Amino acid sequence: METAEIITDKTKCASTRQCVSVAPGMFGIDQADGRVKVLTPHVQSDDIDLADEAVESCPVQALRLQLADR
Repeated sequence: METAEIITDKTKCASTRQCVSVAPGMFGIDQADGRVKVLTPHVQSDDIDLADEAVESCPVQALRLQLADR
């Protein structure tokens, strides 16, 4: 079973909320600073495509998806 980790760079986050729109169960907004908050940092194979779509939707490349080593 393939797994992946969502990695964020909060310093790049522009709070566009594109990731939240694509995958609201995986991403939220941190109330303290208004930036992205990963709700599901470890993604199972069934959700990797959705996570990838959300990561790709970020206009400032503040997110990346790292596949787990086998």
